[in-house]
Amino acid sequence: MRDILICKNGETIYSSNKDPDFNKLIGNIVKGIQNIVESFFSDNFIKFTINGYQTALYVTDTNLEIYIISNVDMGTDSIYKKIYEIYSKCTILNDFDLLGPLLNELC
Repeated sequence: MRDILICKNGETIYSSNKDPDFNKLIGNIVKGIQNIVESFFSDNFIKFTINGYQTALYVTDTNLEIYIISNVDMGTDSIYKKIYEIYSKCTILNDFDLLGPLLNELC
């Protein structure tokens, strides 16, 4: 299973490999996310809005990275600028209820 990375303000704030207890808690959610991502991702990115937060998922062979990019000036920080450039090409998923409680905790 991919490592789940949650990134905010350019920093990784959660890694499932480093926090196995929390990983167990969200294990089923993660499986659901991976299934959705593998079905819908474009350029390895999928974006959606949940609870008003702009969020992007990035899929690699080893990681599923969740970027919380709300309230960030995406033009100044290069990582956010890159995410935004790809983000603007992707499909929006508005009803992504699985991540709602998780994002509420993180934001």
